[in-house]
Amino acid sequence: MDQDSCSYQGNADMYGLGIRLGFYLQWFAKITADIVMRPSEIKGNRFAIYSFTAAVFIALSIQTAKARITDLDGYIVLLLCFGNYYSLVPIFLWRVLTGFKARLDPTRWAAASSSIFLRIFSSVILLAISAYQIAFWASLMSTMRTDSECERVGFLFTQMPLYGRALRIVNITFSSLLIVIGLLGWMDYLLSKQRRRQRCCRATRSSSFLVWLRAIISTLVAAGVISGTELTIVWNGIRDVNALDSLGQLIPFVLGIVVFVRVLWVAFNTAKDDDSQVYLQDGFAPPTQMPPEVYLQHHLAPIAEMRATEPRLTPNMD
Repeated sequence: MDQDSCSYQGNADMYGLGIRLGFYLQWFAKITADIVMRPSEIKGNRFAIYSFTAAVFIALSIQTAKARITDLDGYIVLLLCFGNYYSLVPIFLWRVLTGFKARLDPTRWAAASSSIFLRIFSSVILLAISAYQIAFWASLMSTMRTDSECERVGFLFTQMPLYGRALRIVNITFSSLLIVIGLLGWMDYLLSKQRRRQRCCRATRSSSFLVWLRAIISTLVAAGVISGTELTIVWNGIRDVNALDSLGQLIPFVLGIVVFVRVLWVAFNTAKDDDSQVYLQDGFAPPTQMPPEVYLQHHLAPIAEMRATEPRLTPNMD
């Protein structure tokens, strides 16, 4: 059957326009917060994204158990759930290329360290979604297929058959890598708690570059996931998922706007923001009203003591 004449009834409760925009706005709010280096905004955005992702994944699991979800529904929802985590893979590859040198780790220069609760929360979500995705591509997707002569397509920088080998291999590989990164990250974190504190890294001009490198990687990944999600909806003719006319769509959309606007307000009103402490991952620096780039280059160097985690194998999962 001609793909142009195919269409599917979408599941607005799982990936309607408001839900999608809520995800997108929170991703970019988190990226912006990392750049402007405001600990309260970073921690708040992390918790919001983890909670939002967890809620959608729980709904996905329930719908799967009740056999009320199609293969395309599962594929799109998984794209949204992984939008906050896929950047861990290119960052990990960067760590490999730089020989796991601590001073070249983009995640080391985060402006706020996660609490143990957030670390556990994020890791549980990551491992659960990754395990589900492996099962989805290995066998679950076939059981969700509806009777239709239309070919389903997915996104891999171009239009690809949803049941093709390429999409299956790429998604299973990415999920497996994320599980490995997550487990290694916890091993590394627990081992680092047993090591004594020592001076291992000083902020330099390259520190600002690494902050921006992480932001660029996260932005590119977010743009790729957004493109994949929206193009999949268009290519497959999925209908009734592009309206903001219900409470279930307006709540995540408005929350996403509020979070994003809040971060922008803080970014452009730095001097008025009372939370002006700048942190190193696993370290602390005194308050400053200076731009983060200037602060990293000129004021952090003399006092930058961090936990001795070199060689640290994995990026922080924040």
